[in-house]
Amino acid sequence: MNILIVTPYLPYPLHSGGNTAQYLLIDCLRRQHAITLVCFAGKEEHRRALAGKWEDVQVRVVPGAGAAARPKPSLAARLSRRLKGSFEVLVHGSFKGGAPAAGPGGQLPGLPSVHQGGQGGFTGIPEGAAELVLAELQRKTYDLVQVEFVEALALVYLLPPGVQKLFVHHEIRFVRMQRELATLPAQTLKHRLVVEHTRWQEIHLLQQYDAVVTLSETDKGILSEFMAAGRIMVSPFPAALSPGEAGRPYAFGHKLVYVGGESHYPNKDAVHWFLSEVWEAAQKEQPGLRFYVTGNWTQETVAAYKSHRNVIFTGYLEALEDVLAGAIMVVPLRIGSGIRSKILEAVARGVPVVSTTIGAEGLPLRHLEECLLADTAAGFAAGLVTLMRDAALQQRLVDNARRTLGRGFSPEECAETRNRVYHRLQEDRRPEERRPQEGYDASRGYGPE
Repeated sequence: MNILIVTPYLPYPLHSGGNTAQYLLIDCLRRQHAITLVCFAGKEEHRRALAGKWEDVQVRVVPGAGAAARPKPSLAARLSRRLKGSFEVLVHGSFKGGAPAAGPGGQLPGLPSVHQGGQGGFTGIPEGAAELVLAELQRKTYDLVQVEFVEALALVYLLPPGVQKLFVHHEIRFVRMQRELATLPAQTLKHRLVVEHTRWQEIHLLQQYDAVVTLSETDKGILSEFMAAGRIMVSPFPAALSPGEAGRPYAFGHKLVYVGGESHYPNKDAVHWFLSEVWEAAQKEQPGLRFYVTGNWTQETVAAYKSHRNVIFTGYLEALEDVLAGAIMVVPLRIGSGIRSKILEAVARGVPVVSTTIGAEGLPLRHLEECLLADTAAGFAAGLVTLMRDAALQQRLVDNARRTLGRGFSPEECAETRNRVYHRLQEDRRPEERRPQEGYDASRGYGPE
């Protein structure tokens, strides 16, 4: 098949879970399909590096702001603009000026995904990106356009009706916002109104696609409450399990690791909650314990935690083998949906995991079998203490997790699952859908008047 994949993010380097998810699956599929990848943003040096790895994939990045006319917005986007002023007054006013500071009880006040992403993140498609996507559709005939991430969700209104449209949902935005709301000391009507508005927008836009892919059955179940379940298919990304790691004995090296950068707010909340509520208890058990936080974090944030002994912010690491060796992976996430690549990375490296239920959501991991699960600070700390003391439990979790995720998450199985999605879409096409409708104007796309 000729497949056009459109994404806000160049999936290289692998410095985020989203990048990793895209990279691993495209890497499985690129020899089976003719793939063109269009990215809204990315450094040219990274584009060249990726193109060098993927000689069989056309990798294109928007060079800058386009000169073409702004694409016609969706009804949801126009409504969003109409309500923008009132929402700014209701919600954004107290959050202007950057990320909020920690409040009483270790809370991070506010609803950052609203603050950072506008009305749920559906802020329209950059003009340069729209221009590049439309040029690709005019240059070449594609069997399928695959759009990824909520930031590109509204692109559906630019796409001609004669091409199949698939949306890959890495994280359900309104679910993330609901879970952010649950972390606040007080929930206001103002916040709930924004979350409800986001849910309406998100479902409305998803319904314009021929099909939606979620990464987990959990997310499919959530979306099935609002749209036909038959149009939602589950297709995860693979775990890069190395055969050489199988059966290797694990030895705890008195260190904990969290993988993830600050720009993704759920990571910031997770690290803050862990250091504020759990870290002291873990250190009392093992005074020499070290906590490594990988990924890009601002100097301001690093300085804010300088009073916490043995906490090391490593910055972005090209490879995680050394920092993960002998570590326990902690995943204290309270916000998000989808599946976490950091857990798949831990399992691939033979590292035991302690997680919240949200952190492990979407993966077939059971408490005391493949990982330890806890949602309270006391429970998380107790789980860590138990695991640090028990070498047999450490090895059992490592072996069981590797065995469990080896079924259904191998590169071959994930490629086969995604190919079934593609083939079903092709089989479901009616003959009249195989050509653009009369009157299609590539300069403005489709969308409700």
